[in-house]
Amino acid sequence: MSKYQKLAFVCYLIPTFSIFAIGITYSFKGEFMPYHAVAVGSDWSHVPHQYQILITALMRAFGGMSIALAFAAFALLVFQFRSKENIKLWVLPLTLVTASIGSFFAMSHVIIHTDAHPPIMLAFVSTIFTLLGLIITLKK
Repeated sequence: MSKYQKLAFVCYLIPTFSIFAIGITYSFKGEFMPYHAVAVGSDWSHVPHQYQILITALMRAFGGMSIALAFAAFALLVFQFRSKENIKLWVLPLTLVTASIGSFFAMSHVIIHTDAHPPIMLAFVSTIFTLLGLIITLKK
């Protein structure tokens, strides 16, 4: 790699790690962030329990999507700069499966803590079709 390619690699890598860190933080945080408390003018302890469940589920969904985006960006980055391999076979399935895992994580939180029934089967069916698409592509 040239020095310009190395510099570009680092410039892309920094926001990729930032997005990943945000995704991990939002996926596993048990309450909203301090700036959320300021934005809504209330501490977490004053938020009704059912709203807490919904807010944490939405945070986990956002976290899962951020992790999926970071994985896709990292895969694109590594293959673009380091390899001659065909990345299109792997980036899309990796992104879609990771996003589905984030959706499962968020929806299971709602299912476990409430009587609500979010569309978890949609995430499951999406994952099955993603894996089926990958298998078909690899058999080609």
